[in-house]
Amino acid sequence: KTSAGQSVASTPPGTGTSDAIVVPAVAITRGAGTFSLTFQSQTGRSYQLQRSTTLLTNSWQNVGDPVPGTGSQLTLPHTTTGTAAFYRALIE
Repeated sequence: KTSAGQSVASTPPGTGTSDAIVVPAVAITRGAGTFSLTFQSQTGRSYQLQRSTTLLTNSWQNVGDPVPGTGSQLTLPHTTTGTAAFYRALIE
């Protein structure tokens, strides 16, 4: 973790790639029929909210369209259906 509450994920050694992705600290908000993730975004990256009811590798479904990073806080909202689910933000 960095001092700003962020984690860094990078490619494995020997892959020839040195791009590191900073995984931002996330605020999770849940209300009546809504769910959202809010975090500091990076320009040049895009963020895709995904949802799964099982956590199996091939069970993740995109929620909405990818959102480009702005360098500011970004919120990825979703209207929930009442079914329990897991959420994640895919960083590209």
